[in-house]
Amino acid sequence: MIFGAPLGQRFDNVRLADVEVHPGNMVAVGLARRIVGGEALSLLLYGETARGKTMLLAAILNEVEAKWPQGRYAYWPLGELAMARRAAISGAQPDPIDTLLDATIVVIDDIGVEVISEYAMEGLQTIVDRRWRDNRPLLLGSNLDPTEREFSRRYGPR
Repeated sequence: MIFGAPLGQRFDNVRLADVEVHPGNMVAVGLARRIVGGEALSLLLYGETARGKTMLLAAILNEVEAKWPQGRYAYWPLGELAMARRAAISGAQPDPIDTLLDATIVVIDDIGVEVISEYAMEGLQTIVDRRWRDNRPLLLGSNLDPTEREFSRRYGPR
């Protein structure tokens, strides 16, 4: 089951076969296939807007959900995750971070387009740290290049 924010109609049924493979994404698609094959890999996809990052992330989620329907798969754009965390503080709902720590695969998308907030930063740091320590797959999508100064200024060296 995929939980969190909806993937949206555009990505609900996308599969790896729907992703156009070209020189700019060959490595990412190869890693995606390994993840769908069951390897516990983490992946950071980055690039300019409308380059297919979300499509590839959605394809991975749809493929693993079809292959292992008993798993728990999460998709959250970082901005929406931060809003859900704010709602949890008021007691309106549980903190979504708790469910992300135990999910089979977690996707955090749109890193870099959110309004930087304490909720987003603390949540992202918690997810990255815990999933890395537990060797659990974490898939991230960003329009920011992680080798650029802006990325490390926003999110720190980790």
